[in-house]
Amino acid sequence: MNTRMLLLLTTVAIGIMCCASDSEGCKREDRAWKHLRKHWRHGHPLLLTPTPVTDSEAPKSCRDFIQDQCRSPSKDLSNRSLSPWRYRIDEDENRIPQRIGVAECLCNHCIINGKEDSTYNSVPVMQTMMFVRRTPCPAEPGNYTFKTEFKSVPVACTCVTPIS
Repeated sequence: MNTRMLLLLTTVAIGIMCCASDSEGCKREDRAWKHLRKHWRHGHPLLLTPTPVTDSEAPKSCRDFIQDQCRSPSKDLSNRSLSPWRYRIDEDENRIPQRIGVAECLCNHCIINGKEDSTYNSVPVMQTMMFVRRTPCPAEPGNYTFKTEFKSVPVACTCVTPIS
């Protein structure tokens, strides 16, 4: 992560934690949720979700991927990798951002010379991301607490040698 990205991430985190700290307690949804959603969407470039592809465009399995590659090679990095993947959109209405792209490896092994080679493994590349979680306040209907949380999210797949 370069210095500029780290500075931006720190600035966003401080802003969100100030608005979403535990000490502030329950907030009305129309104020806190909308403020956080607007702040998050415009302030954090790492949370752009990949453009979802329709079911007819995305390879559904490793076999489909290999057949598609033989017909027409793709310009998309996820389809040119030795360890191809597709994105699934994960939605959670109580999380900011509500939609995130999650990578799913298409093959168990790596594609070498157009064939799946079992001497290598295809594994997800994980990245820790920060989210804001909305939780209803039991004693105050219509009000919520907002807390930051960190979650490991698969963002791509890579080819590795197996662990002996």
